[in-house]
Amino acid sequence: MRRSNVIGMTIGSLLLLSSWTLLASRFVIPILFIVIGIVLVVIPAYQSEEKTK
Repeated sequence: MRRSNVIGMTIGSLLLLSSWTLLASRFVIPILFIVIGIVLVVIPAYQSEEKTK
């Protein structure tokens, strides 16, 4: 699980939901920033655990 893969999948998913009008377009950018922030915090912690094993 790499950061770039998760961020890319998130961007694609949000744009798809926005185009299907399941998600209002005004919420895409704030949700994107929140998810990217969570990914930047969680993924490095997950990767450092795997290196120590």
